[in-house]
This record gives sequence, structure tokens and C-alpha cells, in this order.
Amino acid sequence: MKKVWVILFIIILIVSLAIWFYKSNLFKPEKEYIPTEHEIKLIDYFNEIALKSEYFDNPEKVTKWRKTMSLYIYKEADLNEQMKTINNTIKNINSISSDGFKIEITQDYKKANAFIYLCNKEKVKGIAPKFYKLLKESINYEYSGFSYVEFKWTNFVITKALMFIDIESSVEEQKLAIIEEVTQSIGLLNDSDKYPDSVFYETDTIDSSGNYEYSKMDIALINFLYNPKMRPGYNKKTAEIVIKKILRDENRAINGNDTD
Repeated sequence: MKKVWVILFIIILIVSLAIWFYKSNLFKPEKEYIPTEHEIKLIDYFNEIALKSEYFDNPEKVTKWRKTMSLYIYKEADLNEQMKTINNTIKNINSISSDGFKIEITQDYKKANAFIYLCNKEKVKGIAPKFYKLLKESINYEYSGFSYVEFKWTNFVITKALMFIDIESSVEEQKLAIIEEVTQSIGLLNDSDKYPDSVFYETDTIDSSGNYEYSKMDIALINFLYNPKMRPGYNKKTAEIVIKKILRDENRAINGNDTD
């Protein structure tokens, strides 16, 4: 008799668990997240800025740092306004990144894996001749700033970044160049003519009418790139799937679970 009751108890338990699993969302496949019109624009902008390059071969893959960027700044004067802009840009990027990535300024040239040269072009020739050659060969127009990143083609992890800011430009032009080049050095390598309020906005002239703050779209791009879900080497299709998951999670955090 006891055996019968045990068997009956097990059956009831199994049925109850089955009903609970069925009613719960635990094993239900998630519906594909349908982005809003604005979110579709964010995804398209990410594809344009993160998967393409302004000057070099387009990897068409997510390219990002996997360790701390140790930044050494070469300058021959105090350059207070420029340093303030560098520090503020670093602070903003570090506050947006959520996968452990950060930028730190180092005073040790040998320990650095990223460099900003705040000087004139001819000075670069003496201290970084290979970078100077790259500057001369890659660009045939006047510019206030330039950034170059090295990454491994096997895994698309950035290993080094070089940035040049021309101190013969106006201070305002230098500040704009610093914001753009530092941001590009983390893997957002392209410019665009789509959104005038973006730091990636491309213009035909050098002036001081650019953007001194990240737009909401700029913040979203950094957030997507340095989210734990986004891995270096992802192609366009995979990156879009990941971004939809990020957007789903963010909407759930704000609105609750019902965001399908």
C-alpha cells in the first residue's frame, strides 16, 4: 500500500511540475525582438561606424579592445584645454563601457599600448617615424587629427592605437579632433554624413563647429560595442542579433518582462 502511495505521489509531483514548466517562461523560446524605428537607425549606424573604416581596409567585423587601453600622451607644453578634453573623453567612455574595458593614462611610455601625439607633423617624424609615414601616405588633405589602430586579423582584437592631434590647428579644432580620434581608437573607426550631432559626423572643411559632447546615438554605439555580449570578430548579422538582445534587456530593465 505504501508503494502505491509513493508511486501516486511521484505521478502527482511530475504532473504538477509539468504544468508549472508549461505555464512558466523557462523553456519557452523567446520571440525575436522587433526593434523600433529609432532602434533600427541605431543598428544601421553601428554597422556603418563600427564595421567599416575611414582610411584602411574594412574588416566588416566587430573590432575592439579586450584589455585596458594604457594611453601615453606626448606633449611639449601643458596644453590644459587639450588635456581636459582627453580626460573628459576617457571618463565618458569608461562610464559607458560595461564589459570591463577602460582607458587609463600612463606616464610610462614602455607600458603603453596607445599613444596620442600632441604636436606638429614634423615632430612626429622624429619620435614616431613609421606613424609619420602612415600620416603622409594615407591622407592627402589638411586635417586636425588622425587615428590608427592595429588589430589581429585572426580575432579582431585591437592591440595598439596611435593618434595625432595637430597643435598648429586652433584649440577648438584640437578639442574636436581629440574627442573623435580617441573614440575612433576604441573600434568605432568610420565617419558618416548622416547625423550632424554625432562626433563621427564628416564635413568637408576644418572648423570649430563640431560636437563637443556625445550624442545619444554616439553613446548607444559605445554601449553596444563595449557590452559583454558583443565579441570581437562578429559579422554584421551576428552583431545585429546581439544588439537586439542588448536592446531587449535594456527595455526589460525599464519596462518589465513584457517587451516582446
